[in-house]
Amino acid sequence: MARRTSISVACISLLAAVAQAAVIYVDVANNSGYEDGSQYAPYNTIQEGLNAAGNGCTVQVAPGEYVERISMPSGLTSLLLTSELPWEYSCVAETIVNADTDSNPSSANGPALTLLSGHGPGVTIRGLTITGGYYSSGGGGVVGNYSQAVIENCIIRGNRAGGGGGLNLFNGYLRCSIVCGNEALAADGGGLRLCDCDVTDTIICHNRAAYSGGGMYDCDGDIVNCLIVDNCAIYNGGGIRQCNGNCYNCTFANNRGTNGGAISDCSFGYMSVNNIVWGNQSYLSNHVNNTTNLQYSCIEDWTGGGIGNFAANPLFVGTSMGYYCLSSTTAGQPATSPCIDGGTPGALTYGTTTLDGAEDANHDDMGFHYPVPDPKTYSLPSGWSLIGWQEDEPYSPLRISNAKVIWGPSTYTWDQAVTMGLVQGQVYYYVTGSGYGVLASSGGNDDRFRSGRGYWILNQSGSSLILETPTQTVFGQCWVGSGIK
Repeated sequence: MARRTSISVACISLLAAVAQAAVIYVDVANNSGYEDGSQYAPYNTIQEGLNAAGNGCTVQVAPGEYVERISMPSGLTSLLLTSELPWEYSCVAETIVNADTDSNPSSANGPALTLLSGHGPGVTIRGLTITGGYYSSGGGGVVGNYSQAVIENCIIRGNRAGGGGGLNLFNGYLRCSIVCGNEALAADGGGLRLCDCDVTDTIICHNRAAYSGGGMYDCDGDIVNCLIVDNCAIYNGGGIRQCNGNCYNCTFANNRGTNGGAISDCSFGYMSVNNIVWGNQSYLSNHVNNTTNLQYSCIEDWTGGGIGNFAANPLFVGTSMGYYCLSSTTAGQPATSPCIDGGTPGALTYGTTTLDGAEDANHDDMGFHYPVPDPKTYSLPSGWSLIGWQEDEPYSPLRISNAKVIWGPSTYTWDQAVTMGLVQGQVYYYVTGSGYGVLASSGGNDDRFRSGRGYWILNQSGSSLILETPTQTVFGQCWVGSGIK
C-alpha cells in the first residue's frame, strides 16, 4: 500500500510539473548558468525555449535583445510564442529577435524567423520585434515556407533579402503589425513577397524593392484596413503589385514607382472598396496602373470609371505627425473630406477616420480607420492634477485622436495648457490595473510626463480623472484588443 502511495505521489508531482511546463520562460538576462525554463530559471535564448516546448505550450519572452535566428520546430500544431505584454507597444519594441547578420559575417545568410509548412493557425507569434535578417533567397525577416501560422502585434523591420525583405512565402494571417524599413535587394517585394496571407489592420511603410512591389508583391490574400505609405519600387507598383485578393479600407499615400506609384497590375476581388489612393508618385503612368475592380474609392487623377469612384482631394490632416486622418468640420477643421461617408453603405470597418475620434457609423468612410478612444476612469489621490498625451514613437501603433486637455468646462490644446501652467509636474504617481500605466502629478516644472507608451491626457472629473487613451491602437480590435490590456 505504501508503494502505491509513493507511486501516486510521484504521478501527482509529474502531472504538476507538466502543468507548470505549459508556460516556458525565456530571459536573455539570465546569466546564472542554470536554466530549466521556469520563471525563476528561464532559458536565455528563444530557440532553447522553442526546443523545449510541445503542443499547447506558451513560450513567454522577457524584454531584451536576443541575437539569434530562430526556427519553429516541426510537428507543432498549437503553440504561442509571445512577449510578456504583447498588447503594449513599448514591450513589443523592446522584445527583439535580432538575426544580426551585419556583425556576424560567418552566419550572414539566414532569416530571423523560419516557419514550416506544417505550422497552421494554431501556431501564433505575438508581440515580438523581428529584425536584422538577411537571406539571399527571400524572406530576411520571416521565411514562411507556406506556413498558415498567425503573426500578430509584431514589428518586422530592418530586414533584407533577395526578394521579400520582410516576409516571404507566408500563407497565414498577418494582423495588427508593422512592416517597415525592409528591403528586397535584387527582386520584388520590399515588405512582403509571395505571401498568400490575409493582411489586416497593419502598417506597411518605408519598404523598398529593387524591382516591383515596394510594399507587397504577388500576395493574393485580402488586404483590409491597412496603411500602405512611403514605400518605393524601382519599377512597377510602389505600394503593391500583382495582389489579387479583396482590398478595402486601405490608404495608399507617398508611395513611388515607375508605373503605378501606388498600385500596379492587380485584379482585385469583388469587395475592393473604400480605398484612398493619393499623393503617390508614378513616373510613366497613373497612380493606379492596369488594375481592375476598384469601387467606391478616392483615386488621384482617376479616369477609369467604376461605381462610386472619384478623384477629389481627400483632405488628409495630421500628416506631419504621421497620421492620415480625414478633415472634418466637427473635428475643428475648416472643411469636411469628401471621403467621409463617401464609401459603401453600411460599415465594413470599425474605428475612426477623424482627429476627434468619432466612430464611423452608418455609411463607411473611405481609407484607413484608427481605433475609437476608449475612456477609462481612475481614482487618484486628492491634489493630483491632469496630464497630456504626445506621440512617443515614430511608428507607434498608439497614435492619438487629438491632443487636448479638458480643465473644468474649458478645452485647451496641449501647448495652451503648458503656457497657462495647467500642465505641470514633479512627483509622479503610477497607477496600475488591467495593464494600464498612468502618470499624474501634483506640481513642479516639467511639462511632459512619460509612460511606456507616450504621454497621456487626463480630464478632471471630481475626485477622479478620466483617461482618454489614444485608444487601443491604430488597429481597432487588434493591438490591444477591445481595451489596453
